[in-house]
Amino acid sequence: MSRVPGLWKLNQQEYDALRAQGLPREGHNISDILPRYVPGDNPREYWFIMEDLRSDEVWATGDRDYDDLIIHVTQGATGSVDLMCYRGYTIFTFDLIGPDGTTYYDAGGAIQGPLHFEGVGSLSYGMSWRVERMASSTKKILVVDYEAEICYVGADAPQLGEGWAVEKAPRHLGEVNVLYGSGAVVTLDDDEIDPDIDANDARYWDPLR
Repeated sequence: MSRVPGLWKLNQQEYDALRAQGLPREGHNISDILPRYVPGDNPREYWFIMEDLRSDEVWATGDRDYDDLIIHVTQGATGSVDLMCYRGYTIFTFDLIGPDGTTYYDAGGAIQGPLHFEGVGSLSYGMSWRVERMASSTKKILVVDYEAEICYVGADAPQLGEGWAVEKAPRHLGEVNVLYGSGAVVTLDDDEIDPDIDANDARYWDPLR
């Protein structure tokens, strides 16, 4: 099976740029042009685009067009979430479960929503974006107290006030819980693992150093 992800997250500007090119479009492979997600002008608004055919096998060559199911997410200031779901051309079935437990299904091409979810709440932990490279770097940080689902650090941190300085979340008498790739859990001062300090980035974050 292919290692190409089946789910991709885009900010509003990235999604608008794709649409300006007529993408995503049925049968048009866009896997090579999908950007790594960074928060856009509005971090509370973003898109998930999904691909249901990713196989490299001869009997099932995937088209990787990412137009099979598209979900527009808008987060409210109090933790609510609204989803608009666009069903593209898909061979397999995606059932959409609404907040009241109702299953929404359509044969194809229809829009469902908005599906409104209340009280979703904030995240407690952020996973290092380098997680797939942790096997040989078990003493690096895997998960840390954080206010975003992905913890981008160092040269890969988003700009314009996002990233470590804004999202770090010391919750334990001013310290943070850290889960290493080895499975060990420790509590550290957030300044000790600050990735903006090169020595910290090398010791705790960068799997190649």
